[in-house]
Amino acid sequence: MTHLVIAGHGIQRDGSFDPGASGYIKKGEHKYVVEDLFPAMKKYMPKNHNVVLFHAHKVSNYGDLVSLVKKHKATKVTEIHFDAHTLGSSASGGHVIIHKNFDPDKLDLALRDAIKNMVGVRYNHKGHEGISGRDNLYNVNIAAQNGINYRLIELGFGTNKRDADILVNKVDQYAKVLVKAIVGKVNDKPSNNTVTKPKPPVKPSKNNAKLAVDGYWGPATTRALQRYFGTPVDGYLSKPSLLIKAMQKWLGTTQDGYISEPYSLMVVALQKRFGTPQDGKISKPSLMVKEMQRRLNNGKL
Repeated sequence: MTHLVIAGHGIQRDGSFDPGASGYIKKGEHKYVVEDLFPAMKKYMPKNHNVVLFHAHKVSNYGDLVSLVKKHKATKVTEIHFDAHTLGSSASGGHVIIHKNFDPDKLDLALRDAIKNMVGVRYNHKGHEGISGRDNLYNVNIAAQNGINYRLIELGFGTNKRDADILVNKVDQYAKVLVKAIVGKVNDKPSNNTVTKPKPPVKPSKNNAKLAVDGYWGPATTRALQRYFGTPVDGYLSKPSLLIKAMQKWLGTTQDGYISEPYSLMVVALQKRFGTPQDGKISKPSLMVKEMQRRLNNGKL
C-alpha cells in the first residue's frame, strides 16, 4: 500500500531543468519541495510508513507515471506544486486537482483540509470547496486512463507574500498536516534536525587510495569509493548504482541510486560536507571531487 509523492517539475528528458513557479520563493517549486518540504515531511513520518518521495525528474515530461506506479507498487499518487500569478498579486490559497469526471475521495478531502488550515482554499468542484476538476493536465489524464488514484495539490501562491511566508516560515507545520493527511498519523516527536547527522557507513579502508587529485570523477575514484563504502568494485556507476545509494544513505538524502543532473541534492550534500561551493553540479574539474579524492587518499571521508 505505497503512497507515491511526486515533486512537480525538475529535470527534463533533454537534460534541462524546469524550476516551476517562483515569485517570492525564488528557488522555484521543485527545489522548494525537494529541499524544504520533503525533508520536513520526513521528520514527521511515523515508523514503518509506506510513502515514497520522488524527485528524480519531471514525471509529466518523461511520461513515466504508469511505470513509476508499477515500480513502487503504489496505490495512491500525490503530486506537489505551488501556484503563481504576478508578483504581489492578491491571488492566494491552494487546492486539490482531480480529474473533472471524478468526485473527491477521502484523501483528496483530507489534503484539502490540510491546505485550508494553512493558506485557505480556492475553487469548487461538484460541491466541494478547495477541489478543482481538470482534464487538461497530462498526469491527471494519464492517471484517469490507467485507473491510478491520483491528485495534484497546489500549496498556495508563491507570488502572494502571505502564502509564500507560510510556505517558507511554517514549512514544518505545513509538512506535518500533509503527512497527517497522507499517512493518517504523524511522528509527534521528530528529530530537531531535518536531516540526521550522517555516520560513517563502514570503517575506513586499511589501504588508503592513491588517487590523482585532479577533480575528475572517473573509474579510479569510483573504485576507491566502492571499496570505502563496501559495494562491488568495478569502477562503473550503474543506473541505479549501489555505490550512489550507499553514499546517499551516508549523506541522509533520498536513496534512489541516481545522481540527478544538472542539479543534484546529493552533490549539494557532498559539497556542504567537503566545504566547497554548493551549486549541485559536478564540474570538470570539480573542487568537491578534489576534496573527496584527498580524503580518500587519507583513508577517511
